[in-house]
Amino acid sequence: GQAPLAYQWSRNGVALAGQTGASLSLTNFQSSEAGSYQVTVGNAVVSVTSRAANLEVTVTTVAALRDNFAERLVITNQLRGVVTGSNANATSESGEPTHAKKRGGKSLWVSWKAPASGVATFNTIGSNFDTLLAVYTGTGLTNLFEVVSDEDKGGFYASEVSFNAVEGIEYLIAIDGFAGASGNVVLNWNF
Repeated sequence: GQAPLAYQWSRNGVALAGQTGASLSLTNFQSSEAGSYQVTVGNAVVSVTSRAANLEVTVTTVAALRDNFAERLVITNQLRGVVTGSNANATSESGEPTHAKKRGGKSLWVSWKAPASGVATFNTIGSNFDTLLAVYTGTGLTNLFEVVSDEDKGGFYASEVSFNAVEGIEYLIAIDGFAGASGNVVLNWNF
């Protein structure tokens, strides 16, 4: 098109504040900034949005996220961290609850034991699909008690929960895809 041209960069469909230049430069990039990037370019007559470019971050993982509740990833004495994986081949088990009261179907499970009492925050920022996130207590898949759950509090596609954790309690975390969505999962936590 004819100048003057205006630019607006976005991540996961949300405009990035102040990112209105012809190029996008990201410094000190964090795993939470992974996602689908696009630019919309326009003039007084027309605007066009680019195809999405998926940007992923390779992070050190504690271990791989797992599909089955009984084989869930167990994390102990970790105040903060990041684990990644994919729920593309994950399933929903018989007796599994509906996470965040939304239809899912491709859940991954993590167990986290609180090292002390305080506020714990978990999120799926950096995942490249619409996630569901739920935290439970209990002793088995069929007798879970929901502590907290969320679909989009972490922003577009991302879920985020915060709760008062009690020292020594095992919290069972489910990451699922809204309406069966799947892709690369990033689970971040901070205590």
